[in-house]
Amino acid sequence: MSRQLHIFVSLAVLLIFIPAVSADLYWETHMTTSGIPGVQNGDDISKTFMNKDGMRMERKDGITIMNYEKGMIYQLDFDKKTYEEVRLDSMLQGHDEAVQYMQNMIKSMSEDITIEKTDETKKINGYDCTKYVVTVMGMPSETWITKDVEGFAELQNATKKHIEKYKNNPLLKNMLGNPAFEKLEGFPIMSVSQVGQMRSVSNVTKIEKKKLDADLFLPPSDYAKVESSSDSPFGR
Repeated sequence: MSRQLHIFVSLAVLLIFIPAVSADLYWETHMTTSGIPGVQNGDDISKTFMNKDGMRMERKDGITIMNYEKGMIYQLDFDKKTYEEVRLDSMLQGHDEAVQYMQNMIKSMSEDITIEKTDETKKINGYDCTKYVVTVMGMPSETWITKDVEGFAELQNATKKHIEKYKNNPLLKNMLGNPAFEKLEGFPIMSVSQVGQMRSVSNVTKIEKKKLDADLFLPPSDYAKVESSSDSPFGR
């Protein structure tokens, strides 16, 4: 269950901070985690590919693809060359215990969020950033946001229109419908969160504008589709 929650929260955070881009965008994030239940301590490099029609996040434990046009999320296992899929409008729908737990957790998180823009600024990885304090369920974290990513605002409405189609899904409805997120103005370069022994740091080290092939947002043709397993982030 903790792995499921971690993946869903990662997706939700990406959606909250979706940068509006005037061209296809690729970025790399160095992530360090420790003390988080269900998440192995250590470093990872996340590679994110995004345009107005989809988003792909590659990590060492797998690949997650969100295809806005098809309304699908795909979870790829590159060791087994298989993939699972779930529709955005049905994700986290249902009445079994695991789904209800996830729905209640996300609802509680979305209802207890405060965001404060501070006057603190600094340059991170070449970008002028402003510090925001994001508090979720009483747990504060700091997020450094820049407005200097070229063209980041131009296709914001186009991206949001795709997501708007799935606003009744519990994950998207509770996270994206919160007016608090309107205070976040820009692209997140670095985030630091620590609660007790749990600590996570994400640091965007590379951002590139480049043409992305449409196949990036679909499962590879040589991957076999499998049904979601009981420990899958998609559930059954």
